[in-house]
Amino acid sequence: MNEFDMTRMFFKLLELSGKEKTKDEIVDVANIHDYFMFKTLDAIKDRDKEQAKKLVNLFTHLEAISDKHNNQFYVGFFFTLSQLLSLEFRIKMFTNEKIDRESFEQSFEETKQRYGW
Repeated sequence: MNEFDMTRMFFKLLELSGKEKTKDEIVDVANIHDYFMFKTLDAIKDRDKEQAKKLVNLFTHLEAISDKHNNQFYVGFFFTLSQLLSLEFRIKMFTNEKIDRESFEQSFEETKQRYGW
C-alpha cells in the first residue's frame, strides 16, 4: 500500500472513532492499527531508512490531522510510531535535536537534576 492508501485508512479510523462499532468494525480498527505498527516494525527490521523517513513524514502529518480533529488517541499513536522510527534511524525533526542515546542520557541527567529526581 502507498501513502495515499494509508491516509485513506487513517480517515476510516477517524470516521469510526468515538462511535459505537459493529463487531466487524472493531476488527477493522484493530487490523488498521496493526497494519501501521507492522509497517513501522518492517522498516526497523529491514533497516530501510528511506522507508522510515517516508513513514515519519506520513505519521507526523497524520498526527497533525488528528490534533485538528481533537483526537488525542491518534495524536499519541502516530507520535509514538514516528518517534520510534526517528530514534531508531536518527531522523532529526528539529535543528539541534538530541537523538542519539548518549546525548539523550546527558540531557536527561540535566532534567533529573532540575527536578531533584
